[in-house]
Amino acid sequence: MPTFDAADLIAFATIEGARACGIDDRTGSVTPGKEADLIMVRLDHTNLLPATDVAASIVAGGHAGNADLVVVAGEVLKEDGALVRGDSVFAEAAASRDRLFHAAGLPLPS
Repeated sequence: MPTFDAADLIAFATIEGARACGIDDRTGSVTPGKEADLIMVRLDHTNLLPATDVAASIVAGGHAGNADLVVVAGEVLKEDGALVRGDSVFAEAAASRDRLFHAAGLPLPS
């Protein structure tokens, strides 16, 4: 049975995931000419300590709250640990939920 280390798992979530989707020519790695999709993770949060192996700490104990900065296709979505467009993100999520409930013939949650 194959074994994988934390760096392998991060590769599966980034470049290998992009490769599997056929989009590795434009995303999945930090390479000139590709879309700027980046995260910066706060390693001083208690769930990531001690971060002697950063990749292992993130894979084993990380969560979205550890992301200090998130950039997707060059657009900053989260900065200083807070969503930049939080209100519009929540509104879009609620609208998507409503469409799905409507399509399924279910009543909207109250």
